[in-house]
Amino acid sequence: MLAHPYHLSQPMQILDSKGLSPSQPELATESFLSIKNVSKVYETPRGPFTVLDGVDLDVQAGEFICLIGHSGCGKTTLLNMVSGFSTPTQGEVRVEGRLITKPGPDRMVVFQNYCLLPWKTAYENVDLAVKAAFPGKSKPERASQVWEHLEWWV
Repeated sequence: MLAHPYHLSQPMQILDSKGLSPSQPELATESFLSIKNVSKVYETPRGPFTVLDGVDLDVQAGEFICLIGHSGCGKTTLLNMVSGFSTPTQGEVRVEGRLITKPGPDRMVVFQNYCLLPWKTAYENVDLAVKAAFPGKSKPERASQVWEHLEWWV
């Protein structure tokens, strides 16, 4: 039997609300991503709707995890909090010890749907992101970076 080229040297860890089992190695004290007691409640015409309730998760640098669940269970809501597009109703999300309160250039998101502003050109959409990520860049510096990211389209 041939080994898969991406074979992991250790079995996959399964984390739950009880933490790691005693047979698994301890994780480093400072997590790369730390989600502590996160809840998200949306107000609706029928009253509050709880999407997430008391989520705790620590991810170490270099660790690969997957969020799996049925449609509407809160996966995207949680990722939106990590990206900074949304804030928890309760709890906190930290990356490298820094509290996440807004989007930043240190985190990336691949959206499920197109997220371009249709009234702007491709150049203007990319420039919007460059301007937000690097507010101190001059217009010519931004233009150079925008064209660098768009040149494979041409």
